[in-house]
Amino acid sequence: MPASHTVFRRDPFTWLSYGMIAYFAYVEAVLGPLMPFLRAELHLNYTMAGVHFSLFALGVVTSGFFADRIAGQWGRRAAWLGGGAGMAAGMILLALAKAAIFTIAAAWVMVFFGGVMFIIVQAAIADHHPRFRTVSLTEANIAASLSVTLEPLFIGLFVQWGLGWRSTLWIIAGSFLFVVWRTRHIPITTQPRHPADTPAPAGKKLPLTFWLYWLVLFFGVAAEWCVAFWGAEFLQIDPELSKTVAVSLMSTFFAAAVLARFSASRLAHRFSAQILLIAAVGLASIGFFPFWLPTPTIVTVGGLFILGFGIANFYPLALSLAMGTVPHRADIASARITIGTGAAVFLLPLTLGGIADQIGIERAFGIVGALLVSILAITLLANQKMATHSA
Repeated sequence: MPASHTVFRRDPFTWLSYGMIAYFAYVEAVLGPLMPFLRAELHLNYTMAGVHFSLFALGVVTSGFFADRIAGQWGRRAAWLGGGAGMAAGMILLALAKAAIFTIAAAWVMVFFGGVMFIIVQAAIADHHPRFRTVSLTEANIAASLSVTLEPLFIGLFVQWGLGWRSTLWIIAGSFLFVVWRTRHIPITTQPRHPADTPAPAGKKLPLTFWLYWLVLFFGVAAEWCVAFWGAEFLQIDPELSKTVAVSLMSTFFAAAVLARFSASRLAHRFSAQILLIAAVGLASIGFFPFWLPTPTIVTVGGLFILGFGIANFYPLALSLAMGTVPHRADIASARITIGTGAAVFLLPLTLGGIADQIGIERAFGIVGALLVSILAITLLANQKMATHSA
């Protein structure tokens, strides 16, 4: 049942949801820090590396077409557990794979099943805390950021200790099975009934304001994952940075995301999500240029931190605003959002990788700046529509 407290309280279901979001985020982000090792081992160029990211994202898009139907047919618990188990199977395939065709297939498997789980968890959190949707979704993304922040450090340490990059995949897959066993008695929040709860193919009944925030999510995720996927490669432009150091420095970006989302979860009690989203776009823009332009290493890393601090809140804030436009259709809204965000990851990292093969990764990163401009313009329009609708 949804929580109905006037004060935000984290019950066992809330913590379980946060854990599952962290699990998904770890798997979703794993290809970024692993890619330098995969490229060296499999002799991949930027474009072929981008194919991994695109098939990875295609799995997210595909899951968006099926997750709400799976939940409707078999229930949220089946979609939740089945999706998580499939994601673990994809990690095992990636760990065992010795050729690009299998690592590409593993990328799709991980995120198709993971996407199904993620869509349902995300919708369930929104339904469980309807009065505190922004807070709960932002905190869920704090858990995701913590998970992703530790990931490059784990991989770097495991490689230095001689355990290899594959060891992190085995550990996380095993952790999922342990958590499922320990939390098997916690009920999963179901979708509340409402007269508007009727099938809506292709999201035709979702309002214009929803689709504007959908576009913000599309461009925001594109910008975030262009940096997450290619940031380690970009940092290696600096001749003073080795591959392992560049991978480890990406923790700066993810650590900034943790701090940003924690700050947003506190500020959401005092300021609207619309205001916080505009502030996030401003911070990301401030950080992008010292990161992108030729600067000393310390300035580049500082810019990466500020960029990460701003860009981290695009997703949770725009997600809360988008789902707030259709509060009684969380499964469908979450599924449509996932299609958009998956499409962003499918298109933009591959595009950036292809351009990098032609003009170099440094110039190709200008795409991120163009995305930030687009996000600002669409956010202003979406906020205006939201204010007009609420008046």
